Amino acid sequence: MQDSSITNLKDYNRKISQAIDKRLGVFYDAKIREAKKIDPIYATLIGDMKKFILRGGKRLRPTLMVMGYEASGGRDVEMALDAALSLEIFHNFVLIHDDVMDGDLRRYGGANITGIYDKRFQRRLKPELARHTAESIAILAGELNEFFTFEVLSSLK
Repeated sequence: MQDSSITNLKDYNRKISQAIDKRLGVFYDAKIREAKKIDPIYATLIGDMKKFILRGGKRLRPTLMVMGYEASGGRDVEMALDAALSLEIFHNFVLIHDDVMDGDLRRYGGANITGIYDKRFQRRLKPELARHTAESIAILAGELNEFFTFEVLSSLK
């Protein structure tokens, strides 16, 4: 991100984070539109995934990826940002599964995917069934992010 207004790593990370967040929003909005054609429940899940990924994270992985690309002489920063987008989606896949494995219900200062669905299902299901169903949905959400990662990577030119 050759930009004269960037004077330190913090500014560089902020610029990359903003670019990645914008790409995340555009990517998940397109996925929500696709999901609505299939089933509104699926669209709701993708919407929850979008809110979750945009709610937190320092975006250090994409920043380091773009920085390494530029440091090695790369000039197509837009392509590097698209590649970094795939890394952020992949990282989110891993975090969602990590939360399931650890039995966590929170991340980034709020409910994670399991926590979101556990709360929704607590109203209608017995607690253990609500939790199991919520964890199953979180695993699905993680897997969707894994597939999205490869979709983004395979679209790079």
